[in-house]
Amino acid sequence: MGKARHPVRYKEGPSKQITVPWKRRVLSKLAENKTNGKNPANVEQLRIIVKAKKGGLNKTLDLDLDPPRLTSKYADDITAELGIDPPLVETDEDDPGFWNDVRRLRALSAEARSDLMRIAEQLAKK
Repeated sequence: MGKARHPVRYKEGPSKQITVPWKRRVLSKLAENKTNGKNPANVEQLRIIVKAKKGGLNKTLDLDLDPPRLTSKYADDITAELGIDPPLVETDEDDPGFWNDVRRLRALSAEARSDLMRIAEQLAKK
């Protein structure tokens, strides 16, 4: 009989929003640890400590991934392990006028919303 394979239990639960600046802080702290001879000194060591899936943190912390990953189940564990500030993420609840704007947009006809989006895209290019 061959060796029994025991699956690793990965973190369960909801993902937390993260930001690109937070990813940069994580990578900077890992580089600082490597220079100072401390652990974790790279993404692989950090992955083992927080018990993340193999390759999972590489994709999460990849700054060139398009579109970028902006959620992680391990954000709190990484923050605690590295002693860095948590990711600062603005939420829709931070803007009291947001939901009023959403209601107004939903009240528009499909054609009016399409026109408005075209105008918004043109303004964003300027």
